Amino acid sequence: MRRLLFFLSLATAFAQSPPDCRFNFTLSAAGNSAAFPNSCPYLFFDYKSTGFSGLSLTLQGAPDSSGAPGAFVTLPGTVNIGSNPLTSTTGAYAQITATQTNLAAWLQVNLSGLTGSGQVTGLVWGYKNAAAASGGGGGGGGLSVSGQYLYDGKNYYIGPNFQVATLPSAATYSWVNQGAATETPSGNGLILVNSSGSGNPDWALRNAAMSSATTLTTAGLLTGASAGGTNQVGVGFQESATGKLVLIAVGLANNGNSGPSNFVQVYQMNSPTSFNAAVYNGPGLPEVVNGLRWFQIQLSGGNIIFRISQDGITFINLYSQAQNAFFTVGPDHWFYGANAQSSNTIAFDLLSWAAH
Repeated sequence: MRRLLFFLSLATAFAQSPPDCRFNFTLSAAGNSAAFPNSCPYLFFDYKSTGFSGLSLTLQGAPDSSGAPGAFVTLPGTVNIGSNPLTSTTGAYAQITATQTNLAAWLQVNLSGLTGSGQVTGLVWGYKNAAAASGGGGGGGGLSVSGQYLYDGKNYYIGPNFQVATLPSAATYSWVNQGAATETPSGNGLILVNSSGSGNPDWALRNAAMSSATTLTTAGLLTGASAGGTNQVGVGFQESATGKLVLIAVGLANNGNSGPSNFVQVYQMNSPTSFNAAVYNGPGLPEVVNGLRWFQIQLSGGNIIFRISQDGITFINLYSQAQNAFFTVGPDHWFYGANAQSSNTIAFDLLSWAAH
């Protein structure tokens, strides 16, 4: 039996079919996005704008010049939906078929004609063939930005692998050592706040029974600031008969980033309030942007494996142990949670948790 648990975070670009080409952009002043290499003639262009009372957003293309972009011009092509440039001050969508692919070897987005101040955030994605492109748009207005997601009118999407975002069912997940901790829907995510810690450790957990039919769970974890001290968030396994836990945790300082040593630890716990041993202490990821955290734990071949990633695609193996090295038999539940040390407060936003 093989079970795999991914923790994925913060995403901004999704279509109904995984695209062949894509890039995100954020602009708050007149100018250009970064230039991106492109091999897709069937292109989709979507954005959200806040603050500006006037703008012009243009998708531009350029030929390749010895591995670098040549001169950018408004992308030559047939505008099938919307327009190019787009001028809505709230957000808009376009679909363009490039007619001269040599002039679309590089793409960028140009923001001009600004009135007022604000920010534009968006996405360009594309396909190499028309069949794939026919399912690539959201239809009737395309994708819209919704918090950390893009929305196509039916599904929310998260992460660089274009996965449909879902959340744990309140009916199947239960509190362990809840205390004053709360979990509240916010937008399309769940915010877990633990402010009830009376000592260290004091983990508040949400757990669910593992099933032999559930071999893969994908999730998104966006960490927030820690009010005082260095608290922790994490994910792990539990053995219900003994109450024991094995988990991977990252410590957060009060700026929402990792603590001074940027530490990641794997703990064996007798219970949520009783520490047993730190079986891994080591450097974690470089400081992350906006609290993005990616973890992976796997139960496979009688072993528990812990991994971490900066981009959610390439994972680093941190630690493994036999599933019965600490557990009496092995885990039968998995969980996510937060450790609020000595009455401090810690919060995180669970953006996706999907069992496969």
